[in-house]
Amino acid sequence: MATVRTRARLHAAPSAARASAHSIDELRALVLDRMLAAAQARGAAQATTQEREAAAGRLDAAVEALALQTEAAREELASLAIELALEIARQFLCSEVDAGHMQLERVVRACLADSGAGRGDARVHLHPDDLAALEGVPFRDRTVLAADETLERGDVHVETPLGLLVREREAVLAAVRERLSGSHT
Repeated sequence: MATVRTRARLHAAPSAARASAHSIDELRALVLDRMLAAAQARGAAQATTQEREAAAGRLDAAVEALALQTEAAREELASLAIELALEIARQFLCSEVDAGHMQLERVVRACLADSGAGRGDARVHLHPDDLAALEGVPFRDRTVLAADETLERGDVHVETPLGLLVREREAVLAAVRERLSGSHT
């Protein structure tokens, strides 16, 4: 076997020496194996760190996506709650009008007051059933009540020289929807 001579640089003077049972080639192989094992351990640790960082990135993205979905779900829930509340109000209002529990005289008087006609001429258009319900109720001398088949029960149109005041259930509900929609955003 050929002898290989290598020079070693030492950081300090040797303090002890011992004989090895291994040849220089075996020692070189052992050192290389240890260096390879250490390099593999460093690589595995680096891969684990990279995997953790990648997993953390995916987790952050998932949390952000969930936050966006939660906000969208909240907005949809608020919108659905408004629609449900309006439908309940619509059904309640219809049943109250149909049962005759609506204070129709008060509604007509409020519309007349809102019209700005004062004691002037006013023509109040009502559904025929509402007109019949107000039969015998006194209003201002220059106020005329008239049946209008195109109106829904509970709707009131007041025509004056100043213009037309319209109070309709659906318009009131639409205004409520608009206000509620604006308040939840």
